[in-house]
Amino acid sequence: MKTKSFFNGLAVFALALGFAGCSDLLQTKNSSAGNASAGKNVPGTGSFEISVDAGERYIAAVDYDVNKIESWTIVLKEKTEAGEEPVDPITLTCPTTGEAETSDSSISSVSYDKNSKTLHAQRIPSGKYDIKLEGTYTENGITVTLYGVKTGITVSSDSTKNSVKVLVGLKKTEGTTGDLSLGFTDKALSFEKYTLSPVVTLTKIGDASVVFSTTGDSPALNFAASEADATVWTLTGSSLEPGWYKIEFAVSGSGYTLRIPGDKTMVEIASGITTTATDIEISLISAKIYYATNDASAVNKNGLAASSRKNINALLKKLAEGLPAVQKVEIHMDDVPEIEVSALNGLAAALSKEDSEKQFVIYNKDGSSPVGFTMESMEDDEGNPYYEAKIGIAGSVVLLGSENDKVLTVSSFITSGIEVSIEDVYITLKNGASLNFGDGVELSTDNLLRLCADDFSSYSVKPIVKTCAAYEATNIMLYKTGATEKPTTEYTLIQKTNNDSTCSYYVKPASDKVFDAVTASDALTITAYYTITTEGESGETTEKITVSDPIPYDNADLTFEISGMDSEIENYYWYLNRKTLDTSNNPETATFTFNPHETAVEVDDVNTVSCYVSCGGVLYLKEYEFNFAKPSASAAVWMDSVSKSSSAQFMQVFAFDTGTPATIGDGANSKFYTFDDECTLWTASVKTENVSLSIASYPLLVSAGKYTTSNVVEVAEIDTTDIKDVCFDVKNKNLWVLAELEGYGYKVFKINRGDFYNTTDGAYNVSDTASVLASTTITQLAVDGDTFYFADSDCNVYVSDIIDFTKETTLNEGNLVKNLADTELLTGFDGTLYDSNGYDSLTVTDLQVGDGLGYDTDNLYVLVREYSDTLGYMTENNESGYSVQVSDNYFSRGALIKIDSERNCTLYGWWSDNENAYKLTPEGYSFTDTYYSPSAVSTSEFFGPVKFCAVAPKKLVVLDDGFIWSETENKLKNKDSLVEFDIEAETQPLTRKGAWISVSVPSASYYYLYKQDW
Repeated sequence: MKTKSFFNGLAVFALALGFAGCSDLLQTKNSSAGNASAGKNVPGTGSFEISVDAGERYIAAVDYDVNKIESWTIVLKEKTEAGEEPVDPITLTCPTTGEAETSDSSISSVSYDKNSKTLHAQRIPSGKYDIKLEGTYTENGITVTLYGVKTGITVSSDSTKNSVKVLVGLKKTEGTTGDLSLGFTDKALSFEKYTLSPVVTLTKIGDASVVFSTTGDSPALNFAASEADATVWTLTGSSLEPGWYKIEFAVSGSGYTLRIPGDKTMVEIASGITTTATDIEISLISAKIYYATNDASAVNKNGLAASSRKNINALLKKLAEGLPAVQKVEIHMDDVPEIEVSALNGLAAALSKEDSEKQFVIYNKDGSSPVGFTMESMEDDEGNPYYEAKIGIAGSVVLLGSENDKVLTVSSFITSGIEVSIEDVYITLKNGASLNFGDGVELSTDNLLRLCADDFSSYSVKPIVKTCAAYEATNIMLYKTGATEKPTTEYTLIQKTNNDSTCSYYVKPASDKVFDAVTASDALTITAYYTITTEGESGETTEKITVSDPIPYDNADLTFEISGMDSEIENYYWYLNRKTLDTSNNPETATFTFNPHETAVEVDDVNTVSCYVSCGGVLYLKEYEFNFAKPSASAAVWMDSVSKSSSAQFMQVFAFDTGTPATIGDGANSKFYTFDDECTLWTASVKTENVSLSIASYPLLVSAGKYTTSNVVEVAEIDTTDIKDVCFDVKNKNLWVLAELEGYGYKVFKINRGDFYNTTDGAYNVSDTASVLASTTITQLAVDGDTFYFADSDCNVYVSDIIDFTKETTLNEGNLVKNLADTELLTGFDGTLYDSNGYDSLTVTDLQVGDGLGYDTDNLYVLVREYSDTLGYMTENNESGYSVQVSDNYFSRGALIKIDSERNCTLYGWWSDNENAYKLTPEGYSFTDTYYSPSAVSTSEFFGPVKFCAVAPKKLVVLDDGFIWSETENKLKNKDSLVEFDIEAETQPLTRKGAWISVSVPSASYYYLYKQDW
């Protein structure tokens, strides 16, 4: 550049008015310079500093050096109200070295710091002033005087720090003028190429009424190309009023603008001087380029260069007030832009008023264009054309909502004319900003929308996204701000279709702890009910059973329903124990349904159902606290038919806590049954037509007072019809079935409860089965995790760890836990008393680990029963070969045996008083029968335990089936009852519950009473 050399072409005096609180700071600065005033402000005064270092930024009339000023004079003239006496000005004179005295040295002073080129004034009386600055120096016999003014400056000890700018230049002589001659270089021959005639205007700074232009009847300026060189243009003017002027170029209606260096946009006109400069580069551009930043402190920058980036929102709002006359506007950011929604909407409105197509694009530092505007040609109702600005997003951006402007309408994923995939685009929403997508936006699994926010909870009462077309909620991903590697799990996106067929997407927090809701307990009501579906001969029926706290813990659909709000409800948000469930993601329903057995609920503590109702932009909260009431026990009994005349069998089921029979679905006709840890009844049977194992589950529904059939499936083909036992493993939640194989030992089948419930094709495939070989008949099975217990017909109890289901397991002496036919354990047991016909026996009738619900699993409980199958007289042939009646022994007793992990045995309920056994010699007969059985009134001994027939927390419930001799009635009678064993009781653990389950058979004579086959 060949411009004339100059220094400090313009001195911009920045007046920072520092008051009472700043005096120490000023003194520190002065002290560091070595020429500071030691005084401080006194009450009613203030202080300020004036910087005179502006740098080489503008075109000055002559070259001058601020540090050559020999003396500065500051005149402060206080402004007075009408009618007040004028106040004499304060004149502060300061040489550039030392501290100067003033016209009132007892009050005010000023000093100059040559290093920082700063004037410091102290102890200035409070008031409003017009300030005049003047400084002089002499060089080569010529005196240079610099001069500047500023009006309306307030000095007050109560004010905060202020700053002002004073333009200082050569002192102007009134009535004189100056001239101008500036040379420009058009290297691209832009004007000649496009045949353009630019208009140049000079506007005086501080007095906008003074304007000189190249247009008009008598233009004061002339802008023309050189005849010798078309690339050189000269701007000339004469007899111009002295002052500082802003240079502006315009090419009206062309869609182009002119650009010159930022340090050449202001020029000084001085008295009697021609201001000159040459080789100022000028270029014709179709795009106006601005530079922006997110820095909030950069509001007052001009944005015309990277070194003077303007705050992006301040820039957009400024542009909305007056758009540059170019075809394209570019804004280049230094980071991911953080843009106020109001600024974008305001600019869109301003662009829509334009009468031509215009592009407006914001670029990121990586070259991407995250935000842009395109002009779409439209017609109004009368056919008049106009343009409408459409906002596009194609890059990462932060959108800031404001109180009255939060929604940004996005028309496409196009910003700079090229449609892009938004796979890596993250849109961050702050202060409640939300998006409204038009027809040009398409979301899919290949074009996912990624939204980031610090807190999504505000989008529960208003949509985070609205779309013209319905998209799967999974096409919109939610991320916590700064964590974009994987979507957040703290929030769920839910979709709601509006009446106008648009879709609104709301955000539901996974926990309701983030909500700030208004409680409306008086207006809202929550009710609860179970929905029970049963199948009968007439088809499927559905029953709705209303429940209240405590709610039965049933394996069925439990529904909560809210009502009572008069206004139209927008959304419902349901939570169980402060957490959301996948089944509750529909915001349009006033009901909330879940299965307690399939959901994480507090069975033994308080549960809370919370419903947040969105109505009119406000969330109202209603809560429902309740406990679950688990059945205290559940019992089932299988028996022969009452009439004994057929082979028909039936299942009689009881809710143990009430002792009343409960109905059960069809098919419960097997004596092989067990209960799981949810009080569900399971049965196993064999279908003889296809030799398949049939498993059925019957959940106990306390709310309905009955069991229902939840699933009946065929499990596997087996080569036997003889099931031996069925049990439930509480640890692994598996059902186990023991079956005898014809000629090949035994096999155990594992049925996983969860997989069984999920079976939809009517057939369950057993993958885990194991063969078991034994030298005796296996009769019973119990499973505890990977530990298996077996019992055989000889009263042996075995243990085995079946790990490899592909191999056979052989039970031998190494597996033996205990032989329970032990006279040391069962005092009074004597197998020699049994008759020769095999009617008498001691057998293991059932095994169970702990209480069957997961308590006391370190102990195995075993039932043994000594029993006579047939009651009647015994005959044998005498020496003469005639049959005669002889004496016989009859047994009806048993025991509960606990085997701990060390294989120690503890006996409960065994009657051992053989010496006092009841003896009966029928009248007229010579034989005597002996009955080994407890007293009819005994409450602590078993008459014939046959099965753990129920589950109850920390209890064992035993079906006790025996007989007694009634001396009062002179006949045998059934002794059938439930016996409860308290696992935790140290004394008297057995309690006979009475004839809750009674076998209704005819009272028979001595010779016709038969065993009841349980």
